Amino acid sequence: MSPLYRILLSSCLGAVFLLPLEARAALPSKGAQPVATQCSGARSPTRVLRDDFDGTQLDPAVWTVDANAGSVSVAGGLARVAAGDTTSFPFVTAATPLIPASGGFSVRWTATFERVAVHGACSLVGSRGLPIDGGDNPSTTFFAACQDSSVGYLVSVATAIDAPRTIAFQDSSGAELSHDVEVCWLAARTEVWVDGTRVFVSARDPDVPMPDALWFGNYARGLIDSPWNDFSLDSVDITAFDSDGTIFADGLEGAGDGDAG
Repeated sequence: MSPLYRILLSSCLGAVFLLPLEARAALPSKGAQPVATQCSGARSPTRVLRDDFDGTQLDPAVWTVDANAGSVSVAGGLARVAAGDTTSFPFVTAATPLIPASGGFSVRWTATFERVAVHGACSLVGSRGLPIDGGDNPSTTFFAACQDSSVGYLVSVATAIDAPRTIAFQDSSGAELSHDVEVCWLAARTEVWVDGTRVFVSARDPDVPMPDALWFGNYARGLIDSPWNDFSLDSVDITAFDSDGTIFADGLEGAGDGDAG
């Protein structure tokens, strides 16, 4: 596993401020798609945000962009995040906290990676706190979907405190990878859905910190000029809901356990 990928998947502790749910719900909900989640046991779903990237730039009320040595462009309903062969990649963060402070939630997104390259990039990360652009990572990562040439495309989630994240899904089939991913924070458990199939469900340690920040790209700077894993985001959908107390309907399952950091 490359040193950069270890940086992308590192975990420390940090914090940011949360807005009340009413304020978050006032953020733009783009498109006319109905509120829907695949998460098991989710009740009374309420959309927090849906971004279909239907403008000509990322909405500054939703996303804060640092292009670094790359670029973020929006056209044809896609947000393309790219840097080619440079020293740094764009780092994009949610402008305000979008994840509910309590209860259940899901984050669902569709992204396509254009190539498999040395420098890793993440199509979406949910964390407690945020990395510092060009600096350290004082955050704790709950989920990350990233790709580099050493491991391919990897979705990992935290199920226990002070332990490596668990690999929920991995795809090493090559460039032009496109996946629809949904990560579910449920009562005492976590689910991951990929392309309409639940690929992972596991109990979650109650000490695992609830994420309060979202970001995509890469915060590292000053690297050797090398190819990046350029990608495009098709949509990001965040849903809040009540979560029942059912632990498992059909037992523990998952794509595998491993050190994702």
